[in-house]
Amino acid sequence: MNKTEWLGKWIRGGWATPHCPWMKTGFGVEKEVRSATLHVTALGVCEAWINGQRVGDSHLLPGWTDYRKRVYYHSFEVGEMLKVGENRLGAVLGLGWFAGFLGPFLHEGYYGNDSWFSCMLEIHFTDGSSQTVCSDETWTWQAGPLLEADLLMGETYDARQEIDGWLDPERDGGEAHPVFVVNAETRLPECIEPYPGVPVRTIAELPAQSVTEPKPGVYVFDLAQNMVGVAQLCAAMPEGTEIVLKHGEMLNEDGTIYTENLRYAKATDRYIAKGGGQETWTPRFTFHGFRYVQIEGLPVSETGLPPLSTITGQVL
Repeated sequence: MNKTEWLGKWIRGGWATPHCPWMKTGFGVEKEVRSATLHVTALGVCEAWINGQRVGDSHLLPGWTDYRKRVYYHSFEVGEMLKVGENRLGAVLGLGWFAGFLGPFLHEGYYGNDSWFSCMLEIHFTDGSSQTVCSDETWTWQAGPLLEADLLMGETYDARQEIDGWLDPERDGGEAHPVFVVNAETRLPECIEPYPGVPVRTIAELPAQSVTEPKPGVYVFDLAQNMVGVAQLCAAMPEGTEIVLKHGEMLNEDGTIYTENLRYAKATDRYIAKGGGQETWTPRFTFHGFRYVQIEGLPVSETGLPPLSTITGQVL
C-alpha cells in the first residue's frame, strides 16, 4: 500500500509528550458484515480497540523502522468484532521509538517530538457493498490512566483514572476533546508499508521462584532466569497505593538489584491502585531486560513476605 492509497489521516491527542492519549470515533453499521480489515500504523507505538476489545495480540505496534524513509502498518481481520448498529473504534498511543528515548546515549525525540496514529477500517457487507472508516478530524481524545510510557524509562499507570465506558456505544465514556490532525508542513515518512517481520507477542510466562526482603518494605522477586519483557503485577491494595517496580539482571551484595549497567535508562514502572480488591496490571508500551524485580510500596503483609504470585514475568 503506497502513500496515495492510505486514506487515514495522522492524528494525536492534545497533550505534549510524554502523555499517552486515548482516542476514539463512532460509526454505524447498517448491514450484515461479511468481513472487515483494520489497518493500523503509528509514529510511535499503539494499541487498537473495537467495542471494548483489544484488536490482535501483538505488542509495540507497528514496530521500529527508520521513520525518515517509511512507516509500517499491521492488518487485522475484525469482522466478528463489529455489530449491526453503533460501533466504537479506538486507539491508545505511546512514544515508542519515534518520540521517546532512543539509543545508549538517550536521544529523546530522535525522529519527532510527538507521536501520531493513523488507521483504515475496510468493511465489506454480504450484499457486495463496502464502507471505510478512517482516522480523521472527527475523532476525539481523552486523558486516561496511562500517564507516561517510554521504552527505556518505563511506564506509569494510574488505575484511578481509567475511563469508564470508553468504547461502549451505549455510553459517552466521559469528556473528550477534538484530536489534532497533522498539517501539510509536517514531514511524514515517504511511504507506508506492510510490516515485514514477526509481530512482538507474549511467548511465555515466568512465575517468580523466590522473594526476599533485603531492606524493610523492599521486596526482590527472582524469576530464576534473564528475560526480555515486562513484569505483571497482581495484588490487593488500598486506593492510591503507588507501587514502584525496578528491573535488573544481577543483585548487589546487600540483596537489592544492580542497575549500574542500565546507564541512564530508568527501567522503572509505576502503578497507582484504584482499590477495591485484587488488581492485575501489565505494562503495554515498554520492555526491560531482567531477572529480578524489586518492588516498593506494597502494603505490609501480616503473613510476612508477599506471595510469589505478586509478580509474573511476561516474556515478549
